[in-house]
Amino acid sequence: MSAKYKGVCRVARSAHWERWRFAEESGQDYRWVVARKEGLILAACVIGRNLVNEALTLSELLGENPEALQAVLSAVIKTAFAAKVPFITTLTSIPEYLVALRHVGFIRARRLPFIVRALSGDLLDANIHVHDSWRLFGADLDTL
Repeated sequence: MSAKYKGVCRVARSAHWERWRFAEESGQDYRWVVARKEGLILAACVIGRNLVNEALTLSELLGENPEALQAVLSAVIKTAFAAKVPFITTLTSIPEYLVALRHVGFIRARRLPFIVRALSGDLLDANIHVHDSWRLFGADLDTL
């Protein structure tokens, strides 16, 4: 584990997980939006249609470059506006992503209620019972 993620709890991710989570079979019409510079992907996100209402759900956000994050989020907003989508929702506990979301006009409606239960006695690098240890985004939770 890199020092960057020491003391951090998060959902395990892989290319296989991403393909499974955002598969066409979900019925949410997931689409990837990507910010590139000189052929390199700097940021990406996944949007899908909410099954309950006509809102867009921002289900995934990837990247570390603040300008690239804002670029993909701005593209999502333009897409939503053109499609006359009433609103866009997402969930996150990632401070850097909260900043990027606020920069493009998202507002926090409320704090996420979050309850964790240990399933083993294994010693981990982070305390799962400290909410600030968790880095969660959209598709990590089944409440979207």
